[in-house]
Amino acid sequence: MLIQQLQEQLKQACFEDFDAFSNAVLQHDKQDSLQTVLACGLRCSNLSQAFALAYRCALQALVPALKQDQWASMCVTEREGNHPKQIKTQLNKQGCVSGEKSFVTMAGLSEQLLVICKQGEQGGQPILKAVLVNADQPGVTVTLMPAMNMLSEIPHGVLSLEDAQGEVLNGDGHSDYSRVFRVLEDTHILLAASCLILNQAYRFKLSGVMQRALGLVSFLLSLKLQPCNWLSVQLAAGFDQFSELCEMFEPFLGQCGAEFEARWYKDKKIFSLASGARQARTDKALAELLNR
Repeated sequence: MLIQQLQEQLKQACFEDFDAFSNAVLQHDKQDSLQTVLACGLRCSNLSQAFALAYRCALQALVPALKQDQWASMCVTEREGNHPKQIKTQLNKQGCVSGEKSFVTMAGLSEQLLVICKQGEQGGQPILKAVLVNADQPGVTVTLMPAMNMLSEIPHGVLSLEDAQGEVLNGDGHSDYSRVFRVLEDTHILLAASCLILNQAYRFKLSGVMQRALGLVSFLLSLKLQPCNWLSVQLAAGFDQFSELCEMFEPFLGQCGAEFEARWYKDKKIFSLASGARQARTDKALAELLNR
């Protein structure tokens, strides 16, 4: 079944630009988020598209009630950082949110904002909640940042909130949302990037690369998205396989075109930037599993 599905999807043309990509992603049923990444990831033209796809689908897996035809953003990071004790954005008793998020991915495009905010303290520890905020309302201001030197098609910005009304979601804002999201995001990004390589290997008849990419895609599709700790450990093995896949693929980048090659090396830096935090999540997950 998977092979037949892959054969059909690999025959489709890659997205011509970000608008065509965006329309396809937002129109796709994201109830099975990994299948959406597979279907759209095999048509991505670059890592910017693959990352945006993975980011949106990871959010759908985290909050299934999100409107599927709209972009969404996870809003955690503030000027002091993203640790629970560094979150200053406040949620009042009326369900209104005030504060500032200093780095929001897909800013300006997202109509749904998942904001992690503080609702007091208990025992010296912050009580964090996740609040779903509609971007198109009074009290919500997005200021776009200059484009980054990687993933240049993905906008980022600063989010300012002043008594913005939102829907308070059940659960803890950190353990049930921001922490889980990072693992889901890693899973979906790894799959999307592997699909991008698989597409290029198919187009340019790189049989060895295609075989290795197909194996990694199959492994990632077999993962269960919960519980978080087991998934973190499995992902560590997946990223090791992805590194090996990149080493096999990169000598052939010249066949994929000068533009693709240049963008690949520029955008691939995102994996190195996130490696430290990813390793910390893996170490913590292993410690919790072994000290059960």
